[in-house]
Amino acid sequence: MLVDRAPNSLVNSLAQDGEHMSINENDVVYAMRFIRYAIQRASARHDTVEGIHGFWIEWSEPVPPMSVTQVALERLAAEGMVEPIKMDDRVVWRRCRPV
Repeated sequence: MLVDRAPNSLVNSLAQDGEHMSINENDVVYAMRFIRYAIQRASARHDTVEGIHGFWIEWSEPVPPMSVTQVALERLAAEGMVEPIKMDDRVVWRRCRPV
């Protein structure tokens, strides 16, 4: 299994297609709160954006688009809390670790 930092183009791919324009800010803040809580409770926890969106965050119906979780992760990455890591052919997110 190859582990490497994901290129920025993967982190920001949704920003290029304009999907962020329809995102509800309250949903992003809600997702950020759940992600923070999850990694504070289990600092070694890591997952794909799909796994985080589907299993870490307790959404009410209707469930917002996965791009909400992507934006939340990008913001937490900008804060230095999480980082994307390329593992084989996927990108997983984990708590930031010193380089």
